[in-house]
Parts: sequence; C-alpha cells; structure tokens
Amino acid sequence: MVLRLPLSMLLTAAAAIALGCGGGGGDNVSDVPTLAGTPIPTAVIVPTATPVCPVDAPLPLPANIPADVPLPPDLKIMRIETTPHLIILGRTEPPPNPEANPPVTLASSMAASFRDAGWTATRNFRVDGIDYTVTHPDGRTGHFNAHLAMGCALNADLTVELFWITP
Repeated sequence: MVLRLPLSMLLTAAAAIALGCGGGGGDNVSDVPTLAGTPIPTAVIVPTATPVCPVDAPLPLPANIPADVPLPPDLKIMRIETTPHLIILGRTEPPPNPEANPPVTLASSMAASFRDAGWTATRNFRVDGIDYTVTHPDGRTGHFNAHLAMGCALNADLTVELFWITP
C-alpha cells in the first residue's frame, strides 16, 4: 500500500520537524532546549594533559609496611593516602623486555611474591587492570591493581591497599 499525501502537507510536516529540532541554527541562547525552565547542562571538553612518565620526586615507603608485604623494588611512590586505610600509588619503570606487558608482568610477579610470603593471592577478573585480593592466614587482607600508565607505553601504575593499616 502506497500512501500519497498532498505536497502542502509534506512541506508543513517538514517545517514542523525543522522547528521542533532546533533548526534555527543554535547560536542563540534562547534556542537551547530547556528542561523544567533550566538549560540542559553540557559537558565541557577539557584537553588531556601531557602525561608525565618518570616520577621525578618519589615518596619514601611508609615505615609501618610489614616486611611480609612484598612491593616491587623499582616502585616509585607517587602518592600515599591514609584514609580510610593505607593506599599506595606508584609507578614502575619499563621492564627490561620491551615486548612484555608491564601490568601483567608486574601483577604476576607481585602475586608470586605474596604467595612466597605466605599469603593467598586471588585474581579479580571483573575489574579494570590486573587486580588481585590478598589474604594472610592471620586475617590481614589487602588488594593490588596494576594497569598501564596512560601515555607512558612501557610503565605500569600500581595501587596497593592494605586494609588493616590506618596511619
């Protein structure tokens, strides 16, 4: 079945659609659609900052880190948070093998080190990055996550959370 409409109806419908869709150019503030009398918020695109790959002034490792919590020897600590528990954010330098996947290499090494120190390391697959929960037989728990440092091709960022330490 073919529906035939008069030309005047088609032109009227096209004009209504153009006016209803803001066909006025959008340069005037009054042309901005409103919701309950308020302009609809728009996102402002902020340019991405140039990444800084090397950590120029690494922070010292907190003194209350137990000896059986293995951290990479080349970890450059960028930030330490103490609320609600101890959180260490750091970056590792590129691995010697440029073809290695830095987050996978780092997380695998850390999981093995935790296991060697008597911990259980369980991989969390529903999280961005390479993520593990670690537990100790004495009840201590922690968590670490390794992911690529954005814009720094062979560096890995590491977040370590120690839930029982609240400095």
